Amino acid sequence: MGTNSDTEQGARDAQSAASAPSTLRVALGAPRKVLFLRDFCTRPQGSSCMKCIEACPKGAIAIANASAAVDAHACTKCGICVGACDGFAIPGASIEAVFSQMRKIALMGEKVILTCSYLLPSSFTPADNVIVLPCLAMLPPELWTCALALGIDLAVAVIFEECEACKRTNSQGLERFSRAIEQAEDATECTVAFTGDVPEAQVALTLMQTLGDASGKDRREALLDLKDQAEDIASGAYRMKRNESLRAFHEQRDHMLADERIGGAVGTPEQNAYAEGGMTRCTLSPRQRMLLEAADVSDAVAVRKRVMLSATDASLCDNSLACAKSCPTGARRPSPTDGQLVFEARLCIGCGLCTNACPQGAASLREAYAGELLPQPDDE
Repeated sequence: MGTNSDTEQGARDAQSAASAPSTLRVALGAPRKVLFLRDFCTRPQGSSCMKCIEACPKGAIAIANASAAVDAHACTKCGICVGACDGFAIPGASIEAVFSQMRKIALMGEKVILTCSYLLPSSFTPADNVIVLPCLAMLPPELWTCALALGIDLAVAVIFEECEACKRTNSQGLERFSRAIEQAEDATECTVAFTGDVPEAQVALTLMQTLGDASGKDRREALLDLKDQAEDIASGAYRMKRNESLRAFHEQRDHMLADERIGGAVGTPEQNAYAEGGMTRCTLSPRQRMLLEAADVSDAVAVRKRVMLSATDASLCDNSLACAKSCPTGARRPSPTDGQLVFEARLCIGCGLCTNACPQGAASLREAYAGELLPQPDDE
């Protein structure tokens, strides 16, 4: 059995764990570098896309050998490129990780507050419902759209004058995250709140109140209660216990991500005798997955969010499969059964590579709405 000293130390350790910033928060607030992810870049397939170069406020991105490269010396690690293209990510803090953290905070019944690390003093410890980003512009419109579609209570803590004067982003961050939020609000008919306040961690106060309320208990019993509550707060269990209905709602949303209707079997190469190299691979990018989920849960997104979608003129198509060879996601691919062209709308990112590749001019792009990306009744 532990001594009183052991119990006191356990309470202090639990309190420290509860108040310390999470790994995600540290990675987001002060990223060491920005990575390029070749699998989500369309340039290796022949695209002339320049989104990353146009987005970078410091000219730190260059194209070499049909691929992007980041100049570590010029890069300010603002993360704007992450918001512009799935081909970039902050190690340990992808947009999927950010969105997962947002879900967890909402599950606890808290408002999700997003802010920039450069607005907070180094001595400030934000509350657990605060996500600290290197720049708000690292979040793409699809993430904001999905969060609003799921009913997550959002607030952005920002000082507009500071954003306008930001030297790390050459003042581009404000314009970019404002535009992303506007697109999400238009698609969902919901709004993101703005605030000038960031709540500070209050764990120590809560624990001291617990100790002070321990009437009728000896010191050791009070410290054990203190340790238990500190562990509850650190794990989020304290708030979660009071939000069972919200937990059930978000679990249902999480399960839907694994459902064939949205996720499906993507990412794993499959044998296909009709495909170049004998293999096909389907890729569903993080922001495409978020857009699909938003369209599936929100009628507003399904009929309001505009996307570019590939189309085929059957009268011109001779099934040469040139379009399938150029498709970076596997949205266009030969059927493993008979080699006939298969098109899967949910994987289409509207890059237009198929239109350039088709020798018959049978492939084109058309404007559509996000609901058309979902499997239609005839497809199921």
